[in-house]
Amino acid sequence: MFKELELLKGFLFSRLHNVPSKLNLNITSLCNSQCRTCNIWKTYRQQPQKAQEELTQEEIQRLLSAPGLNIEWLTIAGGEPFLKNDFENILQFVINDCPSIKLLSIPSNGLDKKRILKCLTPVKDQKKLLLYVTFSLDGPPDIHNYVRGVENGYEKTWDTYNEVKKLVSRNDNFRIALETTISKFNIDHIEPFIKKLISDGHTLILAMAHNAYQYKNEGEDHLLLQEGQDRIKEIILNVAGNIRGLSPEKVLKRVYLKNCIPYVENPGKHILPCTALQNSIVVDPYGNVFPCTMWNKKIGNIKEHDYNLMALWNTSNRVQTRKEIKNQQCPACWTPCEAYQSIAQNFYRPSVLKNIW
Repeated sequence: MFKELELLKGFLFSRLHNVPSKLNLNITSLCNSQCRTCNIWKTYRQQPQKAQEELTQEEIQRLLSAPGLNIEWLTIAGGEPFLKNDFENILQFVINDCPSIKLLSIPSNGLDKKRILKCLTPVKDQKKLLLYVTFSLDGPPDIHNYVRGVENGYEKTWDTYNEVKKLVSRNDNFRIALETTISKFNIDHIEPFIKKLISDGHTLILAMAHNAYQYKNEGEDHLLLQEGQDRIKEIILNVAGNIRGLSPEKVLKRVYLKNCIPYVENPGKHILPCTALQNSIVVDPYGNVFPCTMWNKKIGNIKEHDYNLMALWNTSNRVQTRKEIKNQQCPACWTPCEAYQSIAQNFYRPSVLKNIW
């Protein structure tokens, strides 16, 4: 819990001093899924030459060690981040050479067990930060495989999940969980699946499917069906009701989940004042910088600023875009990637306080 409290202090510090405390770093567009809720996997099938533009290990290290950067929460995502060349070296660099980072989160599809274990085994005993790894399961086997577009994908991910849990079982600084994204593709089948996971004692994170720039599906039909609202609400309340305790992590999860309900009721509604470009920022695999994972509003590219994110942070473009976010001129969203830090910085608001318990 000490590391969690230190992380919350970091959020407050970033608010007072106008510096980012969270970085979402998408290191690759490579992906071995073919999800119906996301089109990232199509990137290099359509533009294979674009893979050569990704930030290298050395460039990523320059970014993370730039002067003035004091990131406390780093999310490394993709695509499938474990497919990135030299990812095991990037992971060890973050743990050993980035002392400000207190939380590292890595979402994975869990399909390549050999590669994932190769990356995690060298750091299985690390105690320098909290390391969250989440594996995606979007329903029972047939539904998951349909949503993810991979034959026997469920079995592969389930196997990886259990192997990784065993690998790090003696290290309290590792948190291993399952993540389920609710969409129109699984809503008719997801409730008994989630109840079974909960009854079996698995840690579960819920997310609502979004149409967003990061997922390359902005112009497609909405991924949540309005007629599925009641079922989604029941699922949300069931999961939230099984999160017990008052640790910062559990409080954030409960508040996030219960505020999923107003988002599902009105996907265009801003749930809380967003803190993107106030305490968080996103870098894509090619060095382009965005306010968040949802909005296609490019702020600049770190390659043009000598990999110094703070130099870009202090530009008028970032300041102006932050004003637009404050005035709710951005796409409304409610994803864990963006919501958790907004909850932490808006802890005094009724929509947070009433959902703590």
